[in-house]
Amino acid sequence: MNLYIFGAQNFGSVNLNQLCDSAYGTIASSGTSTCAAGSVGSIASTTCVLPAPIAANGDYTCDFLVNQGEKPSSVSDTVTASGAGASGGGAFGPTSSNSVTVVSEDAPSTATTTKGFVGIQFGCATLRYSVDVNNGSSADEVLSLSKLTDNSLGDITTATLPRCAFGTNCIVGTTCGVATTSPGLGTMSNLTGAGVLPASLTVGGTDYTCQFDAQICGPGATGVTGCAGTFGHHTNQVLATLTGDEGEAVSQNANTLTVNSCTTTTTSSQ
Repeated sequence: MNLYIFGAQNFGSVNLNQLCDSAYGTIASSGTSTCAAGSVGSIASTTCVLPAPIAANGDYTCDFLVNQGEKPSSVSDTVTASGAGASGGGAFGPTSSNSVTVVSEDAPSTATTTKGFVGIQFGCATLRYSVDVNNGSSADEVLSLSKLTDNSLGDITTATLPRCAFGTNCIVGTTCGVATTSPGLGTMSNLTGAGVLPASLTVGGTDYTCQFDAQICGPGATGVTGCAGTFGHHTNQVLATLTGDEGEAVSQNANTLTVNSCTTTTTSSQ
């Protein structure tokens, strides 16, 4: 906003009845005529009140506040005054004031970007599973373990390296089927293998125990017991391929496991 001060001096007694600004329109008017509309902005406030009598050799002073936008940045304007003689003499004006130029500068621009958490729509998690194969034969049956297969992930003795693509379910690390003297594959490389396959399981012998990491992806889900927030859950089962010492197939009991992949929602200040 720009503040202008208008001053008029009279050399004979007159009545001032109109004040106009070339850029902002009517400053004050008694209604005898209308000022042209402002070409730049508008009058925000004014102390100019008309009609105003001005005695001979007297002054009339008032000020007005205007709204001036960023563009144009430079505004030059004049004020014109109109009136008539105090004793009913002829009208005068419009008489023009000096020209005033005001240069406006853009105010500093500010913006705020705020990031907020709505919910998990789709996500991936790396789940670590353990596998144990036990020879439950009651006699002297030696079992040969030749393969370990997850019903939704496939062969768990191999890993997709260096990493499977985002959005797919796959094995990213394993110690299953890896020699006991070798490090595990992928994300399990910090652990040693459980032994190459096929492996013999004797009655009363050591179980075959290994671990594997699986990348599980899925859409968002809520309401999973024990989770403050979740992207979903995964249900799967590992089956062992076993044969007896005479080559016969071996039945097995395999549990089905459901894992809830939880992600707790947190709030942070920006």
